[in-house]
Amino acid sequence: MIGSRGRLLEMIERRSVRAATREPIPFVSILKEPKKILVVPSRGAKGFPFAIPSLSLLRERFHRTSLHVLADADSADIFRRDPNVDVVHVLGGGGSLFRIRDLVASGKTLAREDFDIALWLDDEVDPERRLAVLMASGKARIGRCEDKGLFNCEFRYDGADGYAPLAQLALTRRVVRTATAGSPRWRPDEKLRERARQLAHYWKPGRKDYLFVVDPGSGLAGGRPGIDALRSLVELLKNTYPCKVLIASEPGCADSVRELARETARWEPILIPQTTLAETGALLSHADLVVSGNTSLFHFAWVLGVPSLGLFGKLDPDRHVPPGGPSVVIRSTEGLEPAGFLERVDILLTKFPRALPVTP
Repeated sequence: MIGSRGRLLEMIERRSVRAATREPIPFVSILKEPKKILVVPSRGAKGFPFAIPSLSLLRERFHRTSLHVLADADSADIFRRDPNVDVVHVLGGGGSLFRIRDLVASGKTLAREDFDIALWLDDEVDPERRLAVLMASGKARIGRCEDKGLFNCEFRYDGADGYAPLAQLALTRRVVRTATAGSPRWRPDEKLRERARQLAHYWKPGRKDYLFVVDPGSGLAGGRPGIDALRSLVELLKNTYPCKVLIASEPGCADSVRELARETARWEPILIPQTTLAETGALLSHADLVVSGNTSLFHFAWVLGVPSLGLFGKLDPDRHVPPGGPSVVIRSTEGLEPAGFLERVDILLTKFPRALPVTP
């Protein structure tokens, strides 16, 4: 008797053969005015920050297109709050007894949408989402992986570093036929940028004051710098530079923000209203420096061109380390001496002054 896993693989193989025999439609004709695009981000809630710039870029290019996201239960609510997303599809697949039934139901729902483009942002292909996307069909299925049975229009980002945000944004830029010269950059929605500009002006009235952002949130690999270590860094920054320190993180880490604020109360840190991750990202565009673990804000800062200093642990993967630019990563194995920390901050502030405009 074939088990659940075997039945799933058989169904995927049949769908792959069927998809491979179809005559592909010229991609250029699809790009003119796609009606629906299905985006497949990295799995889990931590895939959301890597997808935001791509979703923003797609919305900027395709104003009338309906943007759909294929999410799992952990990330569905986060994507529903993104103003760029029109519809969120939750991938079925509960217990082993009903797994195949639920996955097929998800695939049939997607098939009824008749997508013009299925854009696979993740750098891994898992059987469940592969089946769902194959059932959704999509005239053009695009991804960064080597999977000829799944993708009929393959765009690859061949950077040796494999930095996830850069790879996903570079792929999206190629899809929307935008030049990818140099490091791809992104800018938030204009309304969010204006609100963030007003807040930054209110918090930093002194023209010579720096605006530093410290993020105490949980990292994408699960770890984070300790509150005591971050408290010492806030003290070091306040005693060394004329600055305001803004404590911020993604909305789900509000408890960590409040804890660090209590620990650093004597240095009068600034707190921001925790609303959406996109708003927090807009605030970063006015910062002079971001100090953070391997968090969403750290990667937002790199995509925005904001100088950032990452405090990474042993478990943080190399594909989360930016390929140069206005970012420096310090591994926990290197230690964190005050002199070495300040030396890196000086380099970032000198080499990448925020007086320069952010490249869209």
